[in-house]
Formats: sequence, structure tokens, C-alpha cells
Amino acid sequence: MNTTLVRGKSKIDVSVVLNMHREGPFLKATLASLSACALEAQADGLVCELIAVFDRTDEITERVFLETPLSGFVDVKVVKIEVGSLGLARNAGIDISEGRYIWTADGDDLVSSNAIVELYRTVSSKGGSGWVAYVNYLIAFGEIFFVSKYFDDDYLTVADFAMDHPFVSRIFIERNVFSRLRYVDLHLSEGFAYEDWEFVTRLRREGLRFCVAPETAMYYRQRPQSLLRQANGLSARLIPHTPLFDPVWYSTELEREKKSALAWSAFEEQRHGLHRCNPVTEIMNSPRLSRDLLKASRIDPEIDLARIENSHGHIAVPYHSDHWGFALGEAFSMIGSGPFTDVVLLPWLNAGGGEKYILQVLHAVAESDPDARFLVLCGEAAQMHDWANRLPRRSVLLDLYNAFPNLNDEARNKLTVRLLLACGKQGARLHIKSSVFSHTMLDAYGAVLLKHFQGIYYRFSDDQYNWRGHHLVYPSTLKLLRRELPRLSKVICDCENIARQDKERLGLMHERYHTIYAHVMAAGPRSQTRSPSYRLLWASRVCRHKRPELLAPLARALQIVAPRIQIDIYGKTDPGYDPQVLFEEGNLNYLGSFDGFDKLPIDSYDALIYTSELDGLPNVLLEAMAGGLPVIAPDVGGVSELVISGDTGYLIDAERSDDVLVKDYVYAIQHLYAEWEASRSLASAGRALIAERHSRSAFISRVKSTFGLANQPSQTATGETLNLTVN
Repeated sequence: MNTTLVRGKSKIDVSVVLNMHREGPFLKATLASLSACALEAQADGLVCELIAVFDRTDEITERVFLETPLSGFVDVKVVKIEVGSLGLARNAGIDISEGRYIWTADGDDLVSSNAIVELYRTVSSKGGSGWVAYVNYLIAFGEIFFVSKYFDDDYLTVADFAMDHPFVSRIFIERNVFSRLRYVDLHLSEGFAYEDWEFVTRLRREGLRFCVAPETAMYYRQRPQSLLRQANGLSARLIPHTPLFDPVWYSTELEREKKSALAWSAFEEQRHGLHRCNPVTEIMNSPRLSRDLLKASRIDPEIDLARIENSHGHIAVPYHSDHWGFALGEAFSMIGSGPFTDVVLLPWLNAGGGEKYILQVLHAVAESDPDARFLVLCGEAAQMHDWANRLPRRSVLLDLYNAFPNLNDEARNKLTVRLLLACGKQGARLHIKSSVFSHTMLDAYGAVLLKHFQGIYYRFSDDQYNWRGHHLVYPSTLKLLRRELPRLSKVICDCENIARQDKERLGLMHERYHTIYAHVMAAGPRSQTRSPSYRLLWASRVCRHKRPELLAPLARALQIVAPRIQIDIYGKTDPGYDPQVLFEEGNLNYLGSFDGFDKLPIDSYDALIYTSELDGLPNVLLEAMAGGLPVIAPDVGGVSELVISGDTGYLIDAERSDDVLVKDYVYAIQHLYAEWEASRSLASAGRALIAERHSRSAFISRVKSTFGLANQPSQTATGETLNLTVN
């Protein structure tokens, strides 16, 4: 509903679009400030109108507005809407405006009385068309006090517009711009915020220029329930993808800016020089600004001059030219424009069961979807990525941590989310491996990422800690799932047991869980008539969770009951583990690390023993069973789905003291040799299980079914893998 309160001249120079919500207690001061500004503009020959937009307002705000006299405006229009959106409310006001220029305003801020005059004069002096103007200073008051100073875009790059809003929220711009560009409706529940910043990035992409009106100020009220505070608290503090972030344009524009500067080092020095000024001192020493500051304080005593005079100053131009906005341009240049159908978040790409499993899935997707393109992002410290060459074709691997070592984690994550929104297709698959990197990304940007992408979380075994002899799981993954499971598309497990435990603990979204058993190639048949060699194999990482410390007491016990038996140990050692000390028993032989189970001489061994305290469905057990080795393993994670006592192997009760656990291993080993022919049958049954459930065809079929991929011809021979690791 539009209500005309005053009718004046038909020619309007400036339309002030004032957004109001529930600012009743503050509105009178705002209106008094705007009236003073309009009166000064009127005295300078400008004709101004006020567009009052009430969006989901309350009675107090409306009453204060209607009862407050307004001077200096030749026309006042009122529009009431119920949209609950700053962007849509601004559009509604602009739609009924008649001025050549629009100046946006909010219901709880004040402005210097010269603002309209100087904004109009500044833009007009530049020809008007194609220019955007802002006030020179922001003076924050209320809960906190500070002063920010803003500068023309001569000191700014496209990277600065990407990193943050380089100006205040109140914009002075020709009305005809809104015939092609509109404010967008951003919902905080979806993670996005800052309609004004979003709008400015599109203006920058359109080629508009930005300037400030000298010696003008906005008095910005800091209050707990302001829209900005709500946006900061409820959103991901992120604007949605806009044309500014088009990868090709962005990187090209940034390079153009760097080359157009006479000397980039001189440009950087100019920026550094801006930071030598003190905005607070400038305001206090300016007759014009200090006089207006006094006037504003008399309108609203919360503008505490003593606190402002002793507040800190801020320069809105970044000091450095290597912040994440610049790094984003480099990242775009490195990976290309996309779009990628699959994005993968990993801490690193080194040898590991989880990494191997995810690589299997990616290869199956690549084979089933000829249009699939993969962007693999590693976000944690790693000197190398040993398995980079195992990625499917049409993949790009970017080591974010080493590529941008000057960025802290927060800045690197901001770069990452912008990269994903720009280069990942809407609805692309986002493969997430549990890690500090991926969990931090979801903590900060889950609302955004899991709306834009199909979130696919790979659920492996939880880490554990020991409390009074009890093994208890760390809760980090469970906490994340409780928060993000409704937004995740799928949770992928390599065994049923992990999915079952989550269902018991969470009791929701069971349909999101999918079990895809890993693929393993069965080796050729082993001789069923061979005599025992009395050699056992232990192959794993020598680390805390694999419990290699059990091997020494096991070896001592075997020396008593079966002295012929030798245990050969393969595995990379974690820091703090000395094989010479850990495996000093005479029947233990540490033979170093190994590059793949298939490289081990498994025909030399009678069985594999496994001692881990936690796991899903370990690759080493699958490969051992596929190779025809009987397996002796603890009942942890999904091991019981593979090692079935009396059928495919020997399963050890893991919930025992170490002494009892060692005795159980000894008993199983004795039984292996005492029932040698039966043990050969167990190995055959194990190979049959692998051949049926873990075959390549079964795995591909499960991946296709889980991801909804149609049967398509294989395209794995086309495309290239681009490795952008930085070592």
C-alpha cells in the first residue's frame, strides 16, 4: 500500500529509500538526521523525496514515523510489505521512487548533514553514469565504538571486493542501474547474508566505478538485535556465488589490474601509506566533520563524543596484497573453470584404508559417468601425496595447504568455499572424508555447501581413547552427524556394523546410510596340499591403534608352545615407535614398510594375524583373504562381517584384557596348525566370499545403484589427471 503524505515538485534529484523493521526506539533520531541532511540538500538546490519502506514492522515504529515531522523532502511515500527481506524491501522502495539517484538508508543510523550534497556533487563531477558513491567515514557507536575510513576504488582490486564489502551498506547510485540489477532475497537459514555486499560485487562485475564523497560520515549504531548482528550470528558470513566469481573472468581481471598498475610494488606501497593515517584524528581535526559530529550527538546522546575520540581507527583498504582474495585468483588459474561434477575434501592423499576406499568409489563413478570431472582438494599439512597418481582421469588435485602457505586456516577455508561454489556444478557430488579440514569446513559452511552440493560423507571407524581400561569412542563424528545428517545426501560405510551403530545411537535418517563393500581382486589359488611353513604375517601401520605392542608378548607365548613359529612384520612406523625395541623377540622379524599388499610374498605365509583395536572393514584383511590366507583378527568394527569363526577365519573377542587377548591369539594359532586341513578349507571359503561380495562387478553395481548412475560406456581412457600438489 502506497500513501503519499506530501506532494511537491515533479523533478526529483535524490530518492532516499529508508528501510524500517522494528527500530521504534531509535527511529526519531534517524529521521531528525535525515531531515537535517535533506534541508542542506534543499538549500543547495537539490530536490529530495523520502521512500519509507516498512517490512514486518511493529506499531511503535509506525507511530514514531507518523508523529515525527519531516523537513527538506518534497515528497514522502510509504510502502508496507511483509517479505522479511532487506533486499526485497529495498527493491520495493526503489520501484516507487522517482529520483535520478537512489540513496539507501536504514532505520537506526544517522548521517552527516552534508551527505546528500557531497554524494551528489561527487558523482556529478565524474559524469554521473557508471559511478557509485559512498560516505568517507563510518563512525560506530553504541555497544562498541570505532571509526572506519573508506577510499576510492583506485586503491582496490577485484580481490578486495571478493574478500569483504569494501564500503558501507548505504549506496548512492543512479536509479536506472536498477532496471537491470536488483537486490536479491537472502535467507539466513540457507547460510548466505549481506545483500548490500552481494549487490556491490555485481556492480563491480558490470564495470561500475566506486568513489567516496569527502568529509561525509555515517553514524552506525551497534546494537545486539541489529540485522547485521543477526546475519553474523545465523549465517555462514558469506554471500552467494555472483558473476564476480566467474573463474575465468576473475583471474583474468586480477591479472589485468596487476599489469595496469604502473608498478605493482608502488601500488602496494600506496595501500600501505593509507594505513599511516588515523581516521579518529582526522575527524576530530576537521572543522566540518567535528561540527557535524557535535550536531549528531545532540540529536542522539548515545553518540558519545568522548568514547569516539578515544576509539580505534580502521582503514577499509586491506594492507596486504596476498590475502585470500588474491589467492583465489591463483586457484582459479590453477584448476580451470570447471564445472566439476565431483568435489572431494581430503586431508591429504597418502596411503591409507580410507583414501584407498574413496579412490575406488571415484574410479567407479568415472567409469559409470563419462561426463564426470573430479576436483580433489587436500587441506592439511602433508609433504607429499603418494597416491596422487591413483586418481581417475579427468581429475585435478590441488594441495591447498602447500599452495597457499601464507594463509591461515580460516582464510584458506574461505578461499575453499568460494572455489567450490564457483567451480562445482549445482547438485554436484561433494565427497567428504572425516578430517579436521572437512569438519571445519562443514562447521563454518555446512548450510551453504550441503544445499549447493549432494553431501556424501564417508563414515569410517571412530577414533578411541582409553578410560580405566575401557575403550571409548571420541564423539566428534557423532556430533557432526547429529547436526548435518538432515542436510547430507548420503552416508557411505564400508561395512554394515558402522551403519548399525549409528542407527542405534542416532535413531534417525536410516535411509541416508548405504553400505558399499570395498572391491578387492582375488589372487590365483594357493596350493591346498602345501605343508605349513610356520611363518605368520603381520602387515599394517605400526601405530597406536594397530596395537603392535601385542606382538612381543604373543611371540614370547609362542616360543613356549610352538617355538618353530616366526612372525614377519611389515609396516611403516609412526613417530615414537622403534622396531628394534618393539620387536626384539627372536621369533619377530621386522622387515620394513611395504607398498601394497600385493607386493608381499604371501605364498610364504600360513596366515595373517591382525591386532587393531578399531577398524571398519580393513583392506589388509580383504586382500589377505583374497590371496587365500587364513585370517586371525579381533572382533572390532566390521571385521565380523568378513572373518567368521569356523567358516572363513578365526575371530578373537576384542573385549578382553591384554593377557587374555594374547592367550586367545595363541589358541587360534595352535588351532590353525592342529587342524591344518580344516584351516585350508577356511581359506577357500574366505576366497569365495571375496569373489562374490567384493568382486569388481559387485562393487561397480553397488556404486551405480547408490549414486543413481545409469549404465554408460566406460570413458576411463579419456581425459587427464592434473596434479597441482606443491611439495
